[in-house]
Amino acid sequence: MTKRTCALAVALSVMAGACTEGGVERVVLTPEAGAYWAPEYSPDGTRLAYAARHGNEQAIWTAAIDGSDPVQVSPSESWVASPRWSPDGESIAYASDHDAPPDIWVVPAAGGDPRRLTSSPELEFAPRWSPDGSRLLFNANWAGNSDLMVVPAGGGEAVALTSHPDDEFGMWSPDGTQIAFQRSGGGESTIWTLTVNGGGTLQVTTEGDEGLQEWSPNGTELLYTSNRTGLRDIWAVPVTGGEPRQLTRDIRDDWAPTYSPDGEWVAFISERGGQQDVWIIPSAGGYAVRVTDDPAEEFPVVWTPDGAGVTFGVSDDQSHLFALTVADGEERQLTFGDADDGDRQISPDGKLVAFGSERAGNDHIWIVPLQGGEPTKLTTNDADEWGPRWSPDGTQIALVSDRGGDANVYVVPATGGDIVPLTSSPAGDFNPQWSPDGKTIAFVSNRGGGNGDIWLMPATGGEPTRLTSMETVGGQLWSPDGASLVFSAGTEEGNNAIYRVAATGGTPQRLTTAAVAFAGGQRWSPDGSMIAYSAHTGDDFNVFVMSADGSNHRQLTTDPAFDFSSIWSLDGSEILFTTQRAGNWDIAAVPVEGGPVRLITETPVDENAPRWTPDGSTLVYVSSSPNNVLVTVNVESLLSER
Repeated sequence: MTKRTCALAVALSVMAGACTEGGVERVVLTPEAGAYWAPEYSPDGTRLAYAARHGNEQAIWTAAIDGSDPVQVSPSESWVASPRWSPDGESIAYASDHDAPPDIWVVPAAGGDPRRLTSSPELEFAPRWSPDGSRLLFNANWAGNSDLMVVPAGGGEAVALTSHPDDEFGMWSPDGTQIAFQRSGGGESTIWTLTVNGGGTLQVTTEGDEGLQEWSPNGTELLYTSNRTGLRDIWAVPVTGGEPRQLTRDIRDDWAPTYSPDGEWVAFISERGGQQDVWIIPSAGGYAVRVTDDPAEEFPVVWTPDGAGVTFGVSDDQSHLFALTVADGEERQLTFGDADDGDRQISPDGKLVAFGSERAGNDHIWIVPLQGGEPTKLTTNDADEWGPRWSPDGTQIALVSDRGGDANVYVVPATGGDIVPLTSSPAGDFNPQWSPDGKTIAFVSNRGGGNGDIWLMPATGGEPTRLTSMETVGGQLWSPDGASLVFSAGTEEGNNAIYRVAATGGTPQRLTTAAVAFAGGQRWSPDGSMIAYSAHTGDDFNVFVMSADGSNHRQLTTDPAFDFSSIWSLDGSEILFTTQRAGNWDIAAVPVEGGPVRLITETPVDENAPRWTPDGSTLVYVSSSPNNVLVTVNVESLLSER
């Protein structure tokens, strides 16, 4: 799928911001400076309730779904949370510390005097209406326990449903007969259900640190996150217990999943693109679709051929290319304007950068001098074209284009001219990589019926040959001598391992063992004797190196961070990588022989908490670009492309 981004500049003077790219529309709903969270749509889908902080005061607000007609419906307090619409849309329940500690309150959705439902000296929070609107479920910290309680919506005595040190995140089943909740203890969190009118509790999951998220709309499954494989992925389990289903499987953490109203899709947050974005995936399992791609962070870096600097992508309100001189730390912005500039590669002579950009409408390939200057458009078709890769002699650029209706590999002269198709498969061919001698191009395709394997073809065109026959592979890279390729692929253990395969064919050699979970980001050393990679260690990812034959593994970074996308310095003495150790995605370096990590760049911005509109066409989520705002993104076009 092509990269489609749409960046918004959010300022105090902007009453509403909207932009459309590739059919995906984003609208800023809350332009006023402040913080906004916990959005929820009204049952009829016409208004949005949310919590907001302006200055030192917080309140519950509603607004029309386009962000217009904002109304403050609760008094200003020092703390409010968890606004929830009643099933009839007439009232909103929320938690407030109006008369500390926090209690459960209900206020008319049109605004008015709030009504207090609970008045305990203990903390009470997270209200949820029963499907018939007669009761409210909430969490209460009473007598040292964290328990689930219910109270009549019209007022009355609250009744405890559980008595345990740590029960939380209670939620009603769609028919109102059961409640699912999360129970913690012994260093683990598991998921349970209870029958509302008696019948006891049932433990649904049994292992890992698992976080309950939602009931499926049909009430048959529970959606949750789990780290049982070593990474946080999204799972579903029958409400009666049984074998859980793993929906996502990636080296990056996935979290905050939520069903579409029809139960066909699950939206979630993931860092799988190297930044925190919104993704969707079929609830029955399948390929994930990226919905947002709008960061303020440095992207994985590449060295200039002379070793004097690196180039990388950075996004604030838009994504642009920057160059960084390593010796003195001087940054140089290469591209400007309102467009997003992305995937890039430096020419072999170090004078030019080929990159993908939407600055002319569709994704196209552009050329810009590394020292700065006016970019030149290399491709001119109305189709999307991305992933430029220079030939070793610098005369041609391989790329992927969907100008024929399907994604295929093309080449174009680096000075401009006619583009030539090399592949023509309806299956889709991606990620072309030139061999060091420029005679062969390796690419990934599922034309053989798999989920994605490596194929080879002459750089001048001809019949491709299949090199691997495995589950989904990626990140294929030629060895410096062109004799083999290294790549990553899924394993029978459910992890991700690094493999090496001879360019002449044969059985791939697994280089990382089952003890190394979710290894990826593989990169050859300049002399081909070692391979750098990242692997899961506890709750983190760290940088490793190994010999090219898979022996002598050494861990180079040990901080509690996510270190990934490593590249080598030209003299092989240092490895650069992207990291989250400073809270955002930045670039750092570590000596190959081991030693202290030095941070090279620092920047901000994240997105969180996606919520569906009732008709399933749109997601709303929180974005901190540059303030904490609510944003909607229309995903109908993404779904129609599938």
